[in-house]
Amino acid sequence: MGGEPAAGLGQPARAAVHPALRGADLVVHLTEWPQFRELAPEWARTLVSRPRIVDGRGTLDMATWAAAGWEFRAPGRPAPGGEG
Repeated sequence: MGGEPAAGLGQPARAAVHPALRGADLVVHLTEWPQFRELAPEWARTLVSRPRIVDGRGTLDMATWAAAGWEFRAPGRPAPGGEG
């Protein structure tokens, strides 16, 4: 994760990701596409209002997103640190 935040994304996907994240209070991740799984959580955090994400597909690395300061939830998985 690191380096260019959206290096794996083609132009149409980059054009969709940036405005989708900008100012978001909550991000809901519902795709298994590797381009979106590989977004850098540190970069994504600079765009959102509140770093909260729900991983509806179970494809994101919970520890990586939590370490980048995201409140992370995924149905069927315990919250990081045993929270709620």
